[in-house]
Amino acid sequence: MERKLVQQGQSTLMISLPRSWIVEQGLKRGSEVSISQEAGAVVIRAKGSARVREISLTLVGEDESLVRTLITNAYRTGIEKIHVTFGTQAQYSLLSQTVKTKLLGFQITHKEKKSCVIESITEPDATQFENILSKFFLSIKQMLEIALCRAENKQVEEDIDELEDRIMQYENFCLRCLSREARSSSVDFLQLVIHNMNHGQRDCYHALSSLKKSSLDAQLVKYCAQIVAILMDAYTRKTTEKLHEIHLIEENEKKLLRKPLTLTSHHLASAVRFFYLANSPLAGWIILQSQNKVN
Repeated sequence: MERKLVQQGQSTLMISLPRSWIVEQGLKRGSEVSISQEAGAVVIRAKGSARVREISLTLVGEDESLVRTLITNAYRTGIEKIHVTFGTQAQYSLLSQTVKTKLLGFQITHKEKKSCVIESITEPDATQFENILSKFFLSIKQMLEIALCRAENKQVEEDIDELEDRIMQYENFCLRCLSREARSSSVDFLQLVIHNMNHGQRDCYHALSSLKKSSLDAQLVKYCAQIVAILMDAYTRKTTEKLHEIHLIEENEKKLLRKPLTLTSHHLASAVRFFYLANSPLAGWIILQSQNKVN
């Protein structure tokens, strides 16, 4: 979409806003918008709009993964109110569990025989993004610490299912915040970092859940922990100076994988790969942050 700048007075240039966006945001004459400069772009956001974004969904089947994916992705898009139609009590139970364990600040506020309403009640403000993202990173670190303890046959009392639920809540909230941002390379890079980090920790969780079938490879867990530590440090300090070390770790991991893999080692090797893949978009994000400082 392109617009021409219009001269207004001697020193002011103006531009019209797309009508579809104005209607979607519920804006009218006199409405306030916020304007910011991000990575060489001017970003305009609706401010104080009373319009509630809603969506209607129908559950089909009783597969936990399907229900979770449908509801969490509606949440991630920034929807404030979800109307859900379901056919069985089993579907409602899966839905209720998903809301309780995966959606930060959302609750089922109304229920009828075959439908319910899910909406934001105690959702953290978007200004909490950095705090929640930090918790996301630290919780992944905690998951790996638990994995290392169990690999070394040490007793750990932490409930990994509860920890996994918290990580998923943090991931979903961060992606929800980013989906509300204007589309930019910075947002795209950070979404990829979060996605890959979450896939990595999911594989660690599955490895821990498979302990009855095979033991954990302590070295693979250490590789995961080392990569995550480097990623966390790079994000916090906004520097790429140590990211090259991730490539060295991945090369060492490849040598380790020349032997046959157990079920848990397969999950951990996949985790290493996903954590490694978070390296590239993180580097892109850091470079953009450096450009913003210069500009």
